[in-house]
Amino acid sequence: MGNFYTNVTLLGPGREEVAEFLRQRRWTAYVSPTADRQTVVYDALADEQDTSRLARVARELSERFACPALAVLNHDDSELWLELYERGARTAAYDSSSGERSGFRALCAAFGRPWALVPLQALFVLPMLFQSWRHGGIARLLGLPAWSVNLGYRYLDEAEVILGGPDRAEFVSTR
Repeated sequence: MGNFYTNVTLLGPGREEVAEFLRQRRWTAYVSPTADRQTVVYDALADEQDTSRLARVARELSERFACPALAVLNHDDSELWLELYERGARTAAYDSSSGERSGFRALCAAFGRPWALVPLQALFVLPMLFQSWRHGGIARLLGLPAWSVNLGYRYLDEAEVILGGPDRAEFVSTR
C-alpha cells in the first residue's frame, strides 16, 4: 500500500492569517509553520482524494492572498496530480494518470526558480516507481518545505512526530 495525501503550499501569507481564513470558511485543516515565506495547508475533505475540493482550496487561498498556491495529490503512490493557482487562476497542471502537463515555466517562476525549468520538465517525464519520489524531486527543485511531501491531513492528525519537519505541536488546527 502506497501513500495517500493531499496538501497546498502557499508562498507569501503566514500561518496565522491562513488559519484564520480557513476558520472563517469553517474548513477543517492543519496549517504548518511558515518557513521561507511558505505555508502548507492540509485540508480534511481534500485528503479524501477529492481533486475538486483540493482545487477549490488552492484557488480560494491563492485568490484571497494574491499568492501562488500549489495543490498536490498523491494517490497510492501510483498517481500524482498537481495544479498551481496564481491570484485564483490555474496556471500549471500535471496529472500522471491522464498525461496532462502544462505551465512548467509558470511553476518555476511562481517559486522563484526559473533555472529549474529543464530539470523539472525531465522530472515530469522520467519513469518513477513511486510518485512520492517525483513529488520529492519537485519539492527540492522548487525549494518547497520537506513537510509538503508525504504528509496530508490524516497522516498529520495521527502523527506524533513529523520526520524532517517542524515539531507536531507547531501545526495549527482550524477545528
